[in-house]
Amino acid sequence: MAADPTSIERGRANLWRPGLQERLLDLAPIAVGFVAALVVGLAASEGRTIVAAPFAAAAVIALFARSPQLPFLAVVVLASTFADAYALPKAGPLYLPEAVMFLGLATLPFFRSTAAGGLIGAAVAAFLAAVMVGIAVATGHGVTVHEALLEARTPVLYTSFWLALSAARADRSRFLVLLGAAAVAVAVLSIAQFLLPGHILFRTGQLPVLTSDNGFLRVRPPGLVLAYFGSIFGLAYLFWGGKERRFRALALTALFATAILISLNRNMIVGMSVGLVTVFLLLPRRTQAGIRIVAAAVATIALVTLAGHGTVVERILSLGNRNYLQQTTLADRAYEDAFARATIGRHSLSGIGFGVPYGAQARTTSGVIQPRAFVHNQYYELWLKTGLLGLLAYVTALAATAVRALRIARHGAREHRWIGAAALACVIAFAASSVVGIYVFDAGSTPAVVALLALVCAWPRPPREPESASGERQMHPQAVAELGAVRAGRP
Repeated sequence: MAADPTSIERGRANLWRPGLQERLLDLAPIAVGFVAALVVGLAASEGRTIVAAPFAAAAVIALFARSPQLPFLAVVVLASTFADAYALPKAGPLYLPEAVMFLGLATLPFFRSTAAGGLIGAAVAAFLAAVMVGIAVATGHGVTVHEALLEARTPVLYTSFWLALSAARADRSRFLVLLGAAAVAVAVLSIAQFLLPGHILFRTGQLPVLTSDNGFLRVRPPGLVLAYFGSIFGLAYLFWGGKERRFRALALTALFATAILISLNRNMIVGMSVGLVTVFLLLPRRTQAGIRIVAAAVATIALVTLAGHGTVVERILSLGNRNYLQQTTLADRAYEDAFARATIGRHSLSGIGFGVPYGAQARTTSGVIQPRAFVHNQYYELWLKTGLLGLLAYVTALAATAVRALRIARHGAREHRWIGAAALACVIAFAASSVVGIYVFDAGSTPAVVALLALVCAWPRPPREPESASGERQMHPQAVAELGAVRAGRP
């Protein structure tokens, strides 16, 4: 007796039902990873690293395909928390964070949250194109391609913007929690390093983490910008957020602020102040936030007064000592800036590329005089290394992020407006600090910067609130729906 065609189709439908397909797809990466790990182990045991490398890459890709959060989290951990990009071993021609980043990019087609990033993404792409142009320009000044590529490795990490964007679009709440956890790790280890100066807890390939600067002991971990942004987010919640998690925000802010204080980075303290005050002036309903800011300022002044004249306090108070600054920081920055401006004047369009001396020199710890490879004013360095295109692209990325963050702070759901205020303050603070500090071309800072850009880019664009007949603003229906989702416990 012939089978009923209807029953055959029903059986096929049951066999390939969506639930079974999803389970098979979930098991596939695990199977690939298991097989790849087995092959890697066997090949490595026999000394066949060339055979092991592609299977190791397949295992990493299979792992990263499990969650859109994993690839970017791996980049943050490798580049910003415990070691910078140049302290870790190489993976072939690439350093480990770069290799992990490119493997993560291979997983983006698996995620629905993958996106180009609009204007912010286009600006980042233009900046990366300018980096490639900078490499080509450097070869015209006598630098080999290999030397230029070595110098350009740090800005290449900005490619992780799309990993961060995919992670943020998939789950914004989890994205913030993971970044917060990384910032906490940096802060806790910084404090431990300060309390245990005889034990090196970080690895860094460029500057020592624990140094003595004109008698001041300071701890500068690779990912200090994570704590920098974390402190601003904490303060923004205290100033513009709700009452539910205020104690938690206060505790995290104190932790992050301590990490910044023992790093003795005066430019971060100034940048944070400029960012928060600017946001205060730009946002409406300033009274309550103003009272909180004044209270925080009074508490800080009282704390500094009671602390006496410890090294941290003296370092902060040196901001008001113009003679001291002129003899140290300001004189050095002016020396760099003079050479940078002169070189930009001769190469205003293309810059000079990566690895090309711009005229300033530095004395090493062994007393050797050699060309200075950096400019503390990051806008000059952008212009020198990536030309006018790179400078404009980077500034455009920051400006587009600031504009969108301002719109979130003004027109987003009320429970989310503090996030817009925090992101805007971070952009302003980072832009201000980059005038005198190396943050744009810093491997440890890059993940924090692209995470900030991606968070704002992934946040739903808030509609403008319509006005009622009385002239008062009403919450837009989309904002009402988003607020309801938050109160219901959904991200």
